[in-house]
Amino acid sequence: MKKDAQYFYDEGVLRYEDGLKSAVRYFEKARELAEKDENTTHELNENINVALYCCYGKVLKDYEKALFYLNKHIDTNLLNEKIKRAIDIRAKIQQEPEKYDEQTLLKIANNISVMKREDDEIALAYIKYCILTLNPNNDEIFYIGAKNLCGSYNFDAERNIKDAIKLNPKKQEYYDLYFDIIEEIISDCEDDKERHKTIKKYDSTMREILNKSIFIKPTALNYSNLATYYRLILPTQKFYALKISKEAIKALDKSIELDDRNSYIFDRRAYIKMEIKDYDGAIQDYKKSLDLFPFEEHNYECIADIYVKKGEKEKAYQYLDDVVGKFVDNIDFQLKLYDLKIDIEYNNKDSEKVLADCQKLIDNKEIADIDKHFAYVFKAYELWNAEKYEEAIEIFDFCISINPNKSQNYYDKANCLCHIRKYEEAKEVFEMAVNLYKTEYNVEPNNYNFEKGFCYELAKQDALALKFYNKAIKNGESRWRPYRNKIGILVTSGKPYLALKWCERAEKLYKKELDKGFYGNKGIALFFIGEYKNAIKNLKKFPEHSGLKVLIAYCKYLQGQEKALKELENIYNKEKLDVALCCLATIYTTKKEFEKVLESCDKIQEQNADTDVIRAFIYKKMGDNSNSEKYLNLAVEKDEKKRTKEKLIKGFEYSSQVKFDKFSILWT
Repeated sequence: MKKDAQYFYDEGVLRYEDGLKSAVRYFEKARELAEKDENTTHELNENINVALYCCYGKVLKDYEKALFYLNKHIDTNLLNEKIKRAIDIRAKIQQEPEKYDEQTLLKIANNISVMKREDDEIALAYIKYCILTLNPNNDEIFYIGAKNLCGSYNFDAERNIKDAIKLNPKKQEYYDLYFDIIEEIISDCEDDKERHKTIKKYDSTMREILNKSIFIKPTALNYSNLATYYRLILPTQKFYALKISKEAIKALDKSIELDDRNSYIFDRRAYIKMEIKDYDGAIQDYKKSLDLFPFEEHNYECIADIYVKKGEKEKAYQYLDDVVGKFVDNIDFQLKLYDLKIDIEYNNKDSEKVLADCQKLIDNKEIADIDKHFAYVFKAYELWNAEKYEEAIEIFDFCISINPNKSQNYYDKANCLCHIRKYEEAKEVFEMAVNLYKTEYNVEPNNYNFEKGFCYELAKQDALALKFYNKAIKNGESRWRPYRNKIGILVTSGKPYLALKWCERAEKLYKKELDKGFYGNKGIALFFIGEYKNAIKNLKKFPEHSGLKVLIAYCKYLQGQEKALKELENIYNKEKLDVALCCLATIYTTKKEFEKVLESCDKIQEQNADTDVIRAFIYKKMGDNSNSEKYLNLAVEKDEKKRTKEKLIKGFEYSSQVKFDKFSILWT
């Protein structure tokens, strides 16, 4: 390898990153070679200058040389916008150096730090080295530097605060800032593994910082930080979770003793109490917080949620009604509370209350329609849930008329159109939603291909749906969702083995994120390859899905549990599910109870191609070829997928006479 300026610069960087003093030798050699080589790029020259002033300033503490190379960096970048402020400050200092003593420079540095503009980075560095050439033991400039870098260059911030503490170990604010910097470093971790590793790395440092801060002077802040420490280590000490949470509460107790006017501390204590199921204590703390700051709507939501958790749903609603009544003179905040209240009612499936509150707002003529947009939307959602799609579409159209630039209204309308099988119109509306999304958020929709695939899936155009799901997977859109829906299509297309391969991929990538819909589809795939025990295990992860309850019972029957037949009959009698009838029809077929099969088919509410295929099959078994052909012809006429007789029969035989698309799960 040619040992040119670039080579020595790269080698120097490796050593600098490890904090090695030898890095400077490599940077100096790179500087020497760069000056001799007329082909050296401006970029490399500047990188070497920056490396040298950083190395001399941060590693070797030779501030005069650091300032020398920083000046070289400034002089070769006079037209750089980022450096112009540094040039202005440097000119003033050089013109009248007597005016710029150590304290004056500190004030300027502090003012720059308060503004926290990235463009001031070089200006602040220049003042820093000016100060340190006057007094290399000035701890305050390192503190200012750390404050400025915290949140953006956290490891440089840590280096600065360590220098400040080394020079002056008695300043409490230095320890408090160091704790903040460590918090930022932990929050920057990309995943749980890296986070746990980082927490363990800084565990003893955090404890030392907190002990020293409290020793200097106990404050509400350092006890609040102590609680934060306990919260940070909690994921790494799950066995002691309750004990650690109680220690965090004790720390916040102490913090409140020292400052009982800080609503944030009450919020924190309330949250932890809620986690350990001290619901009454949590409510009390949230109310204390609201006494101090009554315009934090999240706390009202938390109190209502706790009442719901306690099984006191009506108390939650009454509490929110009372709160809404307190803010009659503040319509903006009242609307926020109404939004919150309706959201809670909606999540608790209290349709009547949702509709009543929505209507109350809709009827209020003093409030502009655009301000009560959410009330119209929630009303539309309730109509959607009640399968009143046309009425929901009317409201979405009205929402579009009052807010034509909101993409979500178009998405919702498109979904409703799909439910009433207006697929072409749905696609047009969906395209409008996508285009608006790009404008509204100034980005490409991160789930564009997934949503489009879903639209085609609802339209029963599986090939096109798969095309867009594959694009979504390739682009990393919507994370695990396109996997889930693709698996559902593969199952309904008679490809359970391929579906399970995609299950493996999804689980490898998104194990902790996968939803119950995914496991439902996986369970269905396992059912079709005869792995009934494993199928049941996965299907049980989605207990509220009625169709899957049926399939679990059917799997039990196929395992030889005769009592499962009674279970299926009970499910049908209770819930009147078509899918239960399909399973019963299958069992009756195997038992050659053909009249019962036909009886079951007659009871099926959705009389479509599937039911006619079953009838055709049974009449064939009974030797009634005339009726068999009749129902097979009817099935061809009704089939939305436009399959031939042969394909209909093949699909029916493959699925063991249970039409498996009855089980497929469609989720957005």
